[in-house]
Amino acid sequence: MSPPTELSRQPNLTYRSREYLPPREVQRLLEAAGQRGRHPLRDRTLLLLMFRHGLRVGEACLLKWDAVMLEERCIAITRLKGSNSGVHRLQPDELEALVLLRELYSGSYALFVNERGAKLTTGAISKMMKRSGELADLPLPVHPHMLRHSCGYFMDSLPIKS
Repeated sequence: MSPPTELSRQPNLTYRSREYLPPREVQRLLEAAGQRGRHPLRDRTLLLLMFRHGLRVGEACLLKWDAVMLEERCIAITRLKGSNSGVHRLQPDELEALVLLRELYSGSYALFVNERGAKLTTGAISKMMKRSGELADLPLPVHPHMLRHSCGYFMDSLPIKS
């Protein structure tokens, strides 16, 4: 095996000691996303849904308004990479954010759009999350898949009822 070159990607452990955010850091990230950029409601809502529903960045990009059932308080999640798709319940704060988001971006089929009305790209979400993480002064660099891991970390930390 040849030695790594300057352009090769190092293992994740080189960049950060963990691949998840505990709930208090997720909260700081959400608050920062809601305070920066030209689309704070969109950005905060996007990160909130990614965390609560364990969305991959590609799954978040594919969300459309016809998947949101406000009256039933749920959202249809289409999973990628062979995971099971399904319908998830929405929490009151998610519902409120989605109602406000719908008013702002009423002409779009995609749930999360850019300034031209096209769906957000994975790269745009990565940049937004990185900048939000910097504003939140988190102790490690963040990327979108960390929210999926954070969802799992949070679920594992819940007490088991017998």
